[in-house]
Amino acid sequence: MATYHEWIAQKQVLQAQIEEARTTEGASAIGQIRPLMDPHELSPEDIAPRRRRGRPAGAAMPMEEKAPRGC
Repeated sequence: MATYHEWIAQKQVLQAQIEEARTTEGASAIGQIRPLMDPHELSPEDIAPRRRRGRPAGAAMPMEEKAPRGC
């Protein structure tokens, strides 16, 4: 059975391989996506719009539910 230190060494090797594959495959995916986006003049914002922070418009409590001031 492998020792703890051997497992840690294997883990580090695997993590390096994972990162390399992620980088390579990510670049490949972008290479496939851009030619599809360009003819349609799509931007990254069109594909995945950024979410706004905070409360959405109209999410405030209606007037009758708010506590009265000064009481």
